[in-house]
Amino acid sequence: MKRHRLVADVGGTRSRFGVSDGPGRLSDVRVYETAARPSFAATLAAYFADIGSDPADMWCREFHIAAAGPVDAGTVRLTNSTWEISAAEISRTFGGIPVVLFNDLEAVG
Repeated sequence: MKRHRLVADVGGTRSRFGVSDGPGRLSDVRVYETAARPSFAATLAAYFADIGSDPADMWCREFHIAAAGPVDAGTVRLTNSTWEISAAEISRTFGGIPVVLFNDLEAVG
């Protein structure tokens, strides 16, 4: 079974999610209005429901999340939103899957 990576670009206006099986290869891309959702966790759950999958099914090997805000001790609070994203919390929620959390401008660089 091929294992994939969940990738996300989380901003104050829109949050984009997709699945990657290698550099430059994305599938199952979805875009959500950030302000229309209560939290990152709720949006992530909606994403998995929308694509009809669950990372606990062992298809996902890690999450990579670029977010619009400073990362401090594995947590980011979005600059233009009330959302707070914790790498440790996401990992625990999804059975210990490794989570890489970084600032979105760092991702561009």
